[in-house]
Amino acid sequence: MKPLPSESDLFNPSFELPPEKALEFFINKGLKETFSYLDMMHDAHSTSFTVAKMLDMDLLNDVKKAMTKVMAEGQTFKKFADELIPILVSKGWWGKGKMVDPVTGEEKDVQLGSVRRLKTVFLTNMRASLMAGQWADIQENKRMFPYLMYDAVKDNRTRPQHRAWDGLVLEVDDPWWKTHYPPNGWNCRCDVIQMNQRMLEKQSAFENKKDPNNPIKSGPDKAPNEQLVPWKNPRTGETIMVPQGIDPAFAYNVGESQAKHLNQTFEEKAKETEKEFKLPENAIQLPEAGKPGKSGKDNSDYENIIKTVLPKTKVDLNGVDPKASEAIVNSIIKAKSSHHELEEIESIKVGDLTKEKGYAQTKGKKVTLDKEAFSDYEKLLKEIKKSVKAGEIPEGCGNVEYIIDHELGHILTNLKKLSHNAEVINYFYKNVQNIRTGLSKYAGKYVGQRGVNEFLAEAFAELQNNLTPRGIAAFMKKWF
Repeated sequence: MKPLPSESDLFNPSFELPPEKALEFFINKGLKETFSYLDMMHDAHSTSFTVAKMLDMDLLNDVKKAMTKVMAEGQTFKKFADELIPILVSKGWWGKGKMVDPVTGEEKDVQLGSVRRLKTVFLTNMRASLMAGQWADIQENKRMFPYLMYDAVKDNRTRPQHRAWDGLVLEVDDPWWKTHYPPNGWNCRCDVIQMNQRMLEKQSAFENKKDPNNPIKSGPDKAPNEQLVPWKNPRTGETIMVPQGIDPAFAYNVGESQAKHLNQTFEEKAKETEKEFKLPENAIQLPEAGKPGKSGKDNSDYENIIKTVLPKTKVDLNGVDPKASEAIVNSIIKAKSSHHELEEIESIKVGDLTKEKGYAQTKGKKVTLDKEAFSDYEKLLKEIKKSVKAGEIPEGCGNVEYIIDHELGHILTNLKKLSHNAEVINYFYKNVQNIRTGLSKYAGKYVGQRGVNEFLAEAFAELQNNLTPRGIAAFMKKWF
């Protein structure tokens, strides 16, 4: 059996067209509006496509169409994002916002569209569809190939329990596959390999040759004893037993569920998995390829998105922590949606900045990010939150996006010549004390043209990040 594409294949332009059965599985899904993945689980995913907090059927249909197109054409995540992001931004489903939870009636601050969420939508649906299609093939071929071998990717990103199942061979119809057929968690890359008796013996001899402690098998293994752990759904109050090592939302066989529902109507539709579910400690979110703080990560997909949004801009995010890269992309997409002048940005790159210049620096239309600071997202985020608490930077700006928005504020200030505007200058000098307490200490730290520039950049940053901008920032909105 042809193996599933790897994670890198899914983002590579050479990714091949998916099997017809995988595409059919996805196309046959209906649509369902959901607020949280916790509202409905498991088998129901086979009949519905949903994106949590996308309570607009037209917009949900736009996402499904984009996903169907890239699957049918064998396209990459970049193609998916390039086509979808402008639609989401134009319809106001991007960045952070406020929504009323239909279950509790509470208004909540929520994350709407972001690169990370789109990536999870892309990978989760691609893998689920491919595995469902593969299960159909497995059932058709099980007389000639009666066994399945669990095949885990053995690297430092693999969950320990999934690694322990690697090489396990069971009959196709063994009940163990009802809950352990991949994917078994968020961004799970595990697969299965279908085998006959000769293939089983050959694989067993190969493993024994590598390590004599591996016994030579003459038949399938015995399914491991399941250790079930209780998991309570905080939305419904229902408690279910979940096999240890499997994320609660994935404790079902996507292929078996698809077959069960194939000839049914889609009146009872499901809610697909919430993209903000908290991962187990040993699960790594894409696209991280190493530990934070180390360079050499592949940020090409983030760079490509920026180049799509800002075609004239040269981009180099080499060495940037992927989480920081996502923050950069999110800031740019949000700002560009209402400030088309930002297309004039000449470059966004990393460099070595002195401490005096801080985390980033803007000269004219060029933005430089400090390589050391942006190589460790968690450390940078901690320092920013500390600065918010101390009043050094504006309220609502306790995120890495703040740094990017501050620099974008500088560029807009330059493009609009705001630091030379008499009304803006007079406002700054008359209210400098209030600016220090009502915006940030940094906004009122300097005098002269630099003082006006930093004040404007801080005001723009709060406007972009604080869902309820305070008086001074709100007053300055008319200038941007």
